[in-house]
Amino acid sequence: MKAASICKADSLDSCRGRCGYGTDNSFSCQCNPSCERFGDCCSDYVELCEAGATSCKGRCGEKYNSQNKCHCNSKCAQYKNCCSDYTDLCDSKTNLCNL
Repeated sequence: MKAASICKADSLDSCRGRCGYGTDNSFSCQCNPSCERFGDCCSDYVELCEAGATSCKGRCGEKYNSQNKCHCNSKCAQYKNCCSDYTDLCDSKTNLCNL
């Protein structure tokens, strides 16, 4: 099913669905703030994870990061700081990934 491919990491070298989590040596690159220091960030780290990202693409369920302009986790609606595409990409009522 096509929808499943956008719900989890597409490959071992992507940050899709992995932003902010700790180091995981089973992946060929990392998606957390430490990767910049160690030089092992995935090529899409800046686009998907870096503080200031304004889309939930690849960020659904991420840990809270006060540096982000908007958020993509279950509490963002409560605090009114969700990214504009949160409902389309992450909300369990509309997201095929949560079926």
